[in-house]
Amino acid sequence: MSSEMRDFMAASSGYDGGPQDRHSCIVLVDMTKNVLLGQFSDYRVPTGGMQVLSDRLRDEFIKLGGEVYTNTPVTGMANCSSGSAAEHHQALLTAAGKPFCSKSVILALHEGALEKLWWRTLSMETAWKAAIPGEASKLFLGFDKPWWREAPFGFYEGAEVSSLDIEHTYFIGTQADHVSANTSTGQSNRNSLVLASYAVAFPAYRWANMEATKANISAFQGRANAFVGSETPLVPNATGFTVSQHMVDLAMHQLHQLHNVNAGTIPPPYTAAAIHWPVSWHNWGIGANPSEVIRKVGQLDAYQNVFICGEAYSKSQGWAEGALRSAEYILEEYFNLKPLAGMPTKWLSRYR
Repeated sequence: MSSEMRDFMAASSGYDGGPQDRHSCIVLVDMTKNVLLGQFSDYRVPTGGMQVLSDRLRDEFIKLGGEVYTNTPVTGMANCSSGSAAEHHQALLTAAGKPFCSKSVILALHEGALEKLWWRTLSMETAWKAAIPGEASKLFLGFDKPWWREAPFGFYEGAEVSSLDIEHTYFIGTQADHVSANTSTGQSNRNSLVLASYAVAFPAYRWANMEATKANISAFQGRANAFVGSETPLVPNATGFTVSQHMVDLAMHQLHQLHNVNAGTIPPPYTAAAIHWPVSWHNWGIGANPSEVIRKVGQLDAYQNVFICGEAYSKSQGWAEGALRSAEYILEEYFNLKPLAGMPTKWLSRYR
């Protein structure tokens, strides 16, 4: 992909193009579909959020007698040594040392995780080179009030896109939207949250390298407000990412740039949290034939009962829908399951 094309993508969509070895023909199709015609797209989210899909799958699987193991990384594969060949074919090896034998194995893993498995096939070598990983990051800032609803800004909520390092900014809302009051002060709780930066590719890499522990710089300290005790001013560090003061300063500087206001117009945040995904999404590389790669990794040549699916090997890379379509393709194509009830008849047409 040329540097001009990459700049066009970043300026028009807010998504940095990432490495320049992307398949330009696929990029043009995606740009036309997602950016230029994005206003006509039909975006859908399950009631209750995307998490309900995995929760329902887990619950239904357990009802059928299945066992769910979390935090159990797969470290390798081998021929199963127990049971007859007709009953069991493959064994998944785990970090805990317990093998899981099965007739068939479906791995919803990206190329980085698959590459750590000790077995290799020509199909997998092709897939590793075809799907190029990209990184992403998010930086959340908490404020005492929804300053964007006041002058000189004057908007209630929404999203903004820019060519700055913050890329995408989402104004999420305030506690005052849900009637709440501090009994000691009688003030309405107006604590508000902003996704100050949702960045991908190079900008995400730059944000990741501003982490306090990695850059050996001062961590953001935060402060108390009327509704957050001074002993716990920060959001719990559940992501393992320590926000630096430099990250907050840069984000605040770029928020001022974005709205073309003088420094100090936007009040400082009282809390911050961030997360970085080294492998968050994928793109097809130069010369990749998505249909061919999807078929090859769908059912591996050397292991006829090992199947690969996921966003990395889909025709909707970077989207949860890509992972869902890829999984549905495997189940219908190789396990002869009927399509999901209510799904569009052409939902998998691009895969066949």
